[in-house]
Amino acid sequence: MGREPDGDPWEVAAAVAGVLEDVGRGTRLPGHSRAVWLRAVQERSSANVIDTLTSLEVDLFMAGGTPLDRDALDRRVATVSADVARPLHVHTPEDVLLQKLRWYRRGGEVSDRQWRDVIGIVRVQGTRLDRSYLTYGAALLHVSDLPNGYWPRSRLAFDRWSA
Repeated sequence: MGREPDGDPWEVAAAVAGVLEDVGRGTRLPGHSRAVWLRAVQERSSANVIDTLTSLEVDLFMAGGTPLDRDALDRRVATVSADVARPLHVHTPEDVLLQKLRWYRRGGEVSDRQWRDVIGIVRVQGTRLDRSYLTYGAALLHVSDLPNGYWPRSRLAFDRWSA
C-alpha cells in the first residue's frame, strides 16, 4: 500500500483505492472483511473502510443497484491532489445529489442528513448543476416529484430541475 496515510482525506482515499486494486488482482481480505465485502457486492449495497491510524471512514457504494449507475461511472471525474500521486475518481455533484434523493426516498423521506446534503449540494453548486441530467436521472430513480415538492420548503432559489 506504500506509505501510511497521515490523516489527509486524499491520502486515505488513495490508500483505500490501492487496497481495492490489490483485491482486484487477487489479494485476499481478512475473514470478517471478506464477508462484509462479499455481502455488499452481492447485494449491490455499501461497505465502509476505517483507517485505524486516523479514524477516517471511507464509504464505498457498489455499482449496479440503479439504472443510473453506468451513467454515474461514465461521468465521474479524475481529481488530483498535490499530496497524492494518483488521480482519484469522484462522482459529479449531480450524481451525488440524485443518490441522496434516492436514499431520502428509500428511507421514508425523513432523513435530515440526506436532505441537508441535498440542500448543501444545491447551495454550493447552484446554477452549475446540469438540470437536464438531473431531470433525466430523477425520472430513472423515481424521485422526480421530490425537487418540485421540496425546494420551496428549503427556501432555495432552484425552482425546477429543467430550465
